[in-house]
Amino acid sequence: MNALAGIGLLAMLAMASSSIWALRTHRQRLAEAAQTIRTLQSERDALVTAHGEAEARLTSSEQRLRLLLESEPECVKLHTCDGSVLEMNPAGLAMMDARTTEQVIGRSIFSFIAEEHRQPYIELTERVFRGESGRLEFRLTSLQGRLRWMETSAAPLRDEHGHIIALLGVTRDMTERRAAEEQDRQHLSALAHVVRTCTMGEMATNLAHELNQPLAAIVNYTRGSLRRLRAQAAAAPEVLESLEHVCTQAERAAGIIRNLRTFLGKREPALTALDLNDIVQATSALIGSEARAHGVSILFSPAADLPPARGSRIEVEQVLLNLMRNAIVAMTTAASPCREIRVSTGHGHDGYAFVDIADSGPGIDGADPSRIFQPFFTSKDEGMGMGLPISRSIIEAHGGQLWLAKNDNDGATFRFTLQTGETLHGRNGTDGLRG
Repeated sequence: MNALAGIGLLAMLAMASSSIWALRTHRQRLAEAAQTIRTLQSERDALVTAHGEAEARLTSSEQRLRLLLESEPECVKLHTCDGSVLEMNPAGLAMMDARTTEQVIGRSIFSFIAEEHRQPYIELTERVFRGESGRLEFRLTSLQGRLRWMETSAAPLRDEHGHIIALLGVTRDMTERRAAEEQDRQHLSALAHVVRTCTMGEMATNLAHELNQPLAAIVNYTRGSLRRLRAQAAAAPEVLESLEHVCTQAERAAGIIRNLRTFLGKREPALTALDLNDIVQATSALIGSEARAHGVSILFSPAADLPPARGSRIEVEQVLLNLMRNAIVAMTTAASPCREIRVSTGHGHDGYAFVDIADSGPGIDGADPSRIFQPFFTSKDEGMGMGLPISRSIIEAHGGQLWLAKNDNDGATFRFTLQTGETLHGRNGTDGLRG
């Protein structure tokens, strides 16, 4: 009995010992698991912290990049291969005259580019998406309809795998530079004209000297022929009249040459009392055949009691002739159905006499009519652009003014003014220029 009890007790002790060992092993494993969990938690916390720091650095980098793009004075844009705009900085939006990003983002950049440069820009985009870089100058029409000259430098934008995802373009507004280049070109052209004009002036001086004697001979021979013909009773009146015209025009040519020599010699022209009505009639007769050949009618409305103006008759005739010829050319070039030159004279309350030359042509082309008085500005294919500037200089040298105004209907009107005796007396002999 005692033996059996001892055996049972030993069995129980063995079982208890095994349970204790299993419990200790379980506790050890639990401790190890807890340590592993704590280690994983520490690693997780470290990863979270590192990820947060990376995200903070990335956010800071993105903010700096965004700030850089927003402060960039030139246009920075991203667009797809088909031209759809993905991003554009404020400078670019300003160049496009866009008030909001929605006016540009999502739209095709190709639609803003001028037609003549659209295909070259598309070809540049295709090269960029093949991995190349390039540069192009082109014209662009903004949302407000303004034309701008632009220059863009384009390169491919790649993702982390090296795939091209967009065109990155930096675009500069070249409008002012282009305008300056055009201004320089015009300046060089004007200088070339000045050189040619100076050469022509020297030639004209020599020519005037050489022509003076033949013209004097023409007048003398013609006057001698007239005297002989008048001495004969059988002289035909139309022959005498023709010879009188020859003398008149030869003397006129000699007068023009004298004025040219005076002008080139920097001497003041001789000023006399002028009958503007008579000058208009004489000039109309002189240009009449040219006007009729182009189907142009010249209508003259002379003012009554017009005081004499002061000036050089030849120079005033030259101004009037130039303005009337310009009117004929303008109406002929524009194929105007009604071709009339309406010339009228008058006397203003300011003491100046005036002459108006109105035509029924195309009128003033452009917003600034004063441009036509700039040297070398011309709308004619073969013009030099010096007629109107010289005409204005002549009138201003006489103390008057010359300007252009648009008619209420078709055409335009030139008006020039000249001093009269009233003007000179009213100003105590001063030059009479109006402010």
